[in-house]
Amino acid sequence: MEGDSLDRLQLSATGNDFAYDIAMHAEGPLVFHGAGGYSVKSAKGQASYYYSQPFFSVEGKISLPEGEIRVRGTAWLDREWSSQPLADDQNGWDWFSLSFDTGEKLMGFPPARCR
Repeated sequence: MEGDSLDRLQLSATGNDFAYDIAMHAEGPLVFHGAGGYSVKSAKGQASYYYSQPFFSVEGKISLPEGEIRVRGTAWLDREWSSQPLADDQNGWDWFSLSFDTGEKLMGFPPARCR
């Protein structure tokens, strides 16, 4: 994961009826899931490399047909890629993340689901 700088990101896109231009600035460290970012998913060795940046401050604008809207807030980025395909007896997994007014973060997820 060396060289993957997520301290400052600029996101922009344009479509027929919208556009956005958003600047993101990390205000905390990356969070590595598992052992140093290697998260084992099964006893058979399925795993993923996985980290999050839950501490972005966000500022920018969204352009709609009704006009431009300035936006400001917080964002959370997850980056995960698999070490190998899931086993035949595994399904994928889902998770959700919450950011609280106190600045604390919570990620919830069920154990890997099997058929």
